[in-house]
Amino acid sequence: MGNNFENEEITINFKKLWNIIWSRKIIIAVCFITFITIAVIKFNLTSKMYITEANLLINKASSTNLSDINPFVVSDTGGMSGVGNFFGSSSNVDTEIEIMKSPLVMDKVIKDNNLKYLSGPKAGKYLEARVFLNPKKLKITNERGTNIIKISYKSSDPKFSYNIVNSIINSYKEIYEDINSKKASEDKQFIQNSYLEAQKSVDKKIAQLKQFKSLPANNVATGINGLLSLYDKRLSKDSVNLSKASLDNKKLEVGLEQEIEKLKMLKNKYEWISLVENMSKNATNIIILRHPEILEKKEFSEPNLKENILIALLISFSLSSLLILCFEKIDKKLPFSEISDKSYITSLKNLDLSILTVQIFAEEIKKIGVISLIEVNKESFFINFMKQNVYNNNLEITLVKESDPLDKYLNIINSSKWLVILVSPGYTNRKTYRRIKNILDKLGRNNIFEFVI
Repeated sequence: MGNNFENEEITINFKKLWNIIWSRKIIIAVCFITFITIAVIKFNLTSKMYITEANLLINKASSTNLSDINPFVVSDTGGMSGVGNFFGSSSNVDTEIEIMKSPLVMDKVIKDNNLKYLSGPKAGKYLEARVFLNPKKLKITNERGTNIIKISYKSSDPKFSYNIVNSIINSYKEIYEDINSKKASEDKQFIQNSYLEAQKSVDKKIAQLKQFKSLPANNVATGINGLLSLYDKRLSKDSVNLSKASLDNKKLEVGLEQEIEKLKMLKNKYEWISLVENMSKNATNIIILRHPEILEKKEFSEPNLKENILIALLISFSLSSLLILCFEKIDKKLPFSEISDKSYITSLKNLDLSILTVQIFAEEIKKIGVISLIEVNKESFFINFMKQNVYNNNLEITLVKESDPLDKYLNIINSSKWLVILVSPGYTNRKTYRRIKNILDKLGRNNIFEFVI
């Protein structure tokens, strides 16, 4: 039973809400038509924007600094600058993003695409990296929880957007190749210098041994690949007479062996660093998961017509709702929101007075007062319809109109056991309606039929 009552109340409230909306349909229509039209016009007038995107995977397995694969790498403290440390961590994606945004990369992108100031004191000069890094156009971001970097650029020219993204990728790769190549070259030079110093030391010790042993002077060889074998032969020949050498000669022999071992190690280093130098020419620490593409003219990203219309619908709904609330509050004419839920909402085409007829016969009503706050034609139609359909020849109908004085209202209210109030939203004067309702409430009159036409 309780559920039925609640359902009935919800239905009544929904009907009332619908009537409120329907009574303000012109306001709603104007709002929706206006803003949808604005959205379409804006879509047609706004410049089309194209967003070119690329996804890069920062490869952890491939170190940014190829010297990391060299077991004989020369550390920065051994003669290198601090560049290797700065570029040495490929797992730090945030660092890679900062490198991409750095002038080291951006200045090359700017020059490759001939981006210059068009006006002002710097007209004709290349853009500064900080000016080019406009977050509304260029975005370099990290996909959270991954080693993927997303690069996107927005422009009114799809080819220009493509060129920018492609230039960033190429410049970024070239810088790493240059850094790796530079590191390998510097390591190679360092090892060559170390080798020459070691060679001089070996030659010096051999010369000292010659004072005690008969070693031919013309056995001295040079060259990074041939010298080591000659030193081995000298050592083998000299070792025959080592038992006869003095303690000083023994020390010279040990020192010579150490220098030869050092030469062997430097030879291995040289071979490795030569390999790294060759590899660094095409080295990169990225894998391009999504290559940039030149978009078609119809593949623009902005403006989005669906989004524009959706925004227009939301604005229209919000504004029309606000206007409905305002008009329901300030309208001088009676709004639907102020009509009682007990009122009978009907129309002239489907006028139904069955509830009134039943009440008249049940209580044998002889006199009924009608308070009309509607148009004259609707009022006449209602009175005639009531006379024809209420089968009671003795029924006296007393009519009072909105323009009648207050005394006449009071007389009908006091003299009639039952009252019929006719109202029409959008026509009935709100102040008059409230005044009559207040009088009825003060007099405690509940025998009322209120018809909304």
